[in-house]
Amino acid sequence: MIIWCFVGHCLQQTLCRRKLIAKYHETWRNLLTFLRKSYSTGCHSTKEGDILESVYPSGLKSPDKYDRLAVLQFLEKSFKRRASHGKVCVISGAGISTESGIPDYRSPGRPPHKPITHDQFVSSAAYRRRYWARSYVGYERLSKAKPGKTHVSLAVLDQLGLLSGNISQNVDELLSAGGVNDSRIVELHGNIHRVMCLECGLKIGRDVIQLQMRELNMEWNPESEEQQERSIFERPDGDYAVTEELVNTFYPPFCFRCGRNSILKPDVVFFGGNVPKENALRARQFIEQSDAILVLGSSLSTFSAYGLVQRASSELSLPICIINYGPTRADHLATLKLDVDTGHLMFQVCQHYAPEHIFRNYFDQKFQHIL
Repeated sequence: MIIWCFVGHCLQQTLCRRKLIAKYHETWRNLLTFLRKSYSTGCHSTKEGDILESVYPSGLKSPDKYDRLAVLQFLEKSFKRRASHGKVCVISGAGISTESGIPDYRSPGRPPHKPITHDQFVSSAAYRRRYWARSYVGYERLSKAKPGKTHVSLAVLDQLGLLSGNISQNVDELLSAGGVNDSRIVELHGNIHRVMCLECGLKIGRDVIQLQMRELNMEWNPESEEQQERSIFERPDGDYAVTEELVNTFYPPFCFRCGRNSILKPDVVFFGGNVPKENALRARQFIEQSDAILVLGSSLSTFSAYGLVQRASSELSLPICIINYGPTRADHLATLKLDVDTGHLMFQVCQHYAPEHIFRNYFDQKFQHIL
């Protein structure tokens, strides 16, 4: 009799455990379904009645199960091969922010875009006026961008301890907004939400400078809202096509400390400029602490990023996975190259690694504020 009671008790405990596991699995499935629906359109609300649409390049392929399996196998083999801490360093580019409504530079089908150079900006008042007039309009839109699937997925991998660091070529600050720890982000090319004075070094929030430009240009009126949206969606980093007549009537911002003759510059690295030494050093440290390199949404055309991949391959013998739409400068160095949508693929990879309790904890604490 005692034996049968014990057997019955064991069966009851087993059923309870199965129900509990099934409940956890169901919660996990419901959460993933909710997140998938939230991001399936790639659109984010900016204000009531206004949607910041995605600007995916035409022809972008969605990943399939074989793409997901290839990335997972790449990571697992890399971790086992190094027999160490199991961390990946991500080098991300403009392609991870197209879902957030910010165009990239070099995807197939993108219209040609010639950005301002460092020498042009610092040497010519006319170029500075032109830059600030265009950026004044474009930044209003850019500042409303929200993190996409790639940003959120990297934040979850960070929570899991799989991310040694993220070397970002973007200036939009969406990785931080998505929840990646700031200590594991190096903004290789700066941050467009900050402005600095080239005379005294004062750094000012871009929102403050936007207000100053608004006060200086109360009667300045660019083209219609429809034309603004079309131009902004065609150009990276919030650039906006303004006619020369309008440029000539625009008053650029100035430093509050140095006065109207000062030169204010966004805290970004223009083409032809140098990456700050501290940023380059941190990027190298991230790579040295890694077991593998994951390049996301970047053609690696600038040497500041390509040089890091080259060093990881030749000096550190690290395996390299590149997920990007179109060819990159480092394709010949890649262990794995996939030409698919980065956001959807990274979201699938994230689902594989994230246990329910960690993902749910991250969702409760971090994710709701960016929906």
